[in-house]
Amino acid sequence: MKTEALPQTNNIKTLVTLEDKIDIERKGQQSVQGTLYVRFACFGNGSLHALYDKSNGFYRRQLLLTTKEKPVGRMDDPFLIDKMRNEKEGILLWALEGLHRLIQNNYQFTISERTAANLKEAMEQGNNILGFLKSESYFEIRQGAKCKSTDFYKVYERWCLDNLEKPLAASTFIHHLKDNQKSLGIVYDDKCIGTNRGFHNVDVDLFLPVDVPSPWD
Repeated sequence: MKTEALPQTNNIKTLVTLEDKIDIERKGQQSVQGTLYVRFACFGNGSLHALYDKSNGFYRRQLLLTTKEKPVGRMDDPFLIDKMRNEKEGILLWALEGLHRLIQNNYQFTISERTAANLKEAMEQGNNILGFLKSESYFEIRQGAKCKSTDFYKVYERWCLDNLEKPLAASTFIHHLKDNQKSLGIVYDDKCIGTNRGFHNVDVDLFLPVDVPSPWD
């Protein structure tokens, strides 16, 4: 699969959750509507990223596993597929054992700490707003404080400049904050400061505009 960010994620979501029938076609034949009975889509060239979809719904459909590093001095076996073909019955039984464990666990995968860390890293790579919200010295969550949406976005732009990140669109930034305001402890208000939209419990008094030197310069 191509590694650039996906312009749309509805097909991936449908594949994983099997919520509806999808178009299935053999090469050179007319497609038909059908239901898939498989929930696995495996890729070996990196994790999936979305161009516009920054929601948890996209990322929670992924289990990012890390393979072991190639041992130094290991010689690749060009006949490995033949050896695996000779053991196909055992491989099938191994897969069925895993399926039975999954059924007994109510179809819930056991997520390791490494897999959870991989997903968290992938989410931050695909959405640098998450990295900004973990930063220090750019803003403070404080009860009773207020800030305008434009000022909060300027702080985010400053953080991107200091960390060699490309800012996402202002609308994307504001929508992310609004969608996650409960977990962040902030409140969006159309008339937060006068007639200006903004957020309660956010203090950006110390923010630095993009066009002034950083204190670390």
